Amino acid sequence: MNGQVKDVNLDTYAPLRIADTPELDIRFVDSVEVPVGLGEPATTVVAPAIANAIFRAVGVRLRHIPITSAAVLAALSGKG
Repeated sequence: MNGQVKDVNLDTYAPLRIADTPELDIRFVDSVEVPVGLGEPATTVVAPAIANAIFRAVGVRLRHIPITSAAVLAALSGKG
């Protein structure tokens, strides 16, 4: 789409399913550096990013995981 964002809202965004993802070739690289993990640190920002996106989209704060559609609906109805 000429560099344009395809989905501009969560109601049209379809996340990738396992069958849609490319094959990955993952390898560990020997190093003399101090070990700092193999990707775990980046995962700690996912839930807050999703919670912030939900807040921006519908105006409710979710502060517990897992973030589910039921939790969003409960927060919207004032029960969450």
